Amino acid sequence: MRKIILALLTMWLAFSVQAEVADSVRRYEAAKVRADRFFKYQEWQSALAMYEVMLELRPGDVASYYHAIFTSGMLRNQDEQMRFFERTQKQGIALDSIFSGVKGISFAMGEGDEYEKLLLLVRDRQPWLARGINVYLLDYYDFRNNAEGVIGIAETMLDETPESLQLARILANAYMKASRPDDAMRCYRHIVSHEPADYDALLNMGVYYYTALRQTTDEAARADYAALAQAYLTDAWRVSPTPHVEKILRELSGL
Repeated sequence: MRKIILALLTMWLAFSVQAEVADSVRRYEAAKVRADRFFKYQEWQSALAMYEVMLELRPGDVASYYHAIFTSGMLRNQDEQMRFFERTQKQGIALDSIFSGVKGISFAMGEGDEYEKLLLLVRDRQPWLARGINVYLLDYYDFRNNAEGVIGIAETMLDETPESLQLARILANAYMKASRPDDAMRCYRHIVSHEPADYDALLNMGVYYYTALRQTTDEAARADYAALAQAYLTDAWRVSPTPHVEKILRELSGL
């Protein structure tokens, strides 16, 4: 009799657990349907309430977190954004999963600035993450063709890791876009000092001084530009003897 009672109790507990799981699934799916509808029609406060319900039912639901963080941003509630963000950290969710999710939603909604605002907010509130977040910001500013944004981030990062030639290349390119050629040339010289056979740096410097030569009538400046162009382009030609560089060198040698 005791065994029968235990067996019946076990079956009852199993059915109870299954019923509870099924009820949780139904509640989650119902909340998700409502959250999707509220989000679609930009009823942000109602959508946020549904994400809260979904996360209570599934605390590790990554998509609900980044939707809640984006939605909090649209409500201009930074404290709420950080509350959800800190919950992702307690759940051990990777930063990239959250940032990629918010980025995807922001771009899809035509609200790319929301992604930038989140990165800046987290960097301000959790400064120990600054180095990693700067990488995301650098990628974002580069994608948006924001030269000044790239410069601000890349300069900071290069100060921390001066041996990074890739950062120096990114910074040099941004300086050129921002019409700061002297700073760009400084970056290229930094690259060549560490990697004398860096073709792109040599070519960019050579072409820059060749172009400057053609745009000035000052004889002293022309002589300086010609010498610099010839020196850098000769080194570039030695690395990769392309017809274009050879043609410019022939022109320079005839001056």
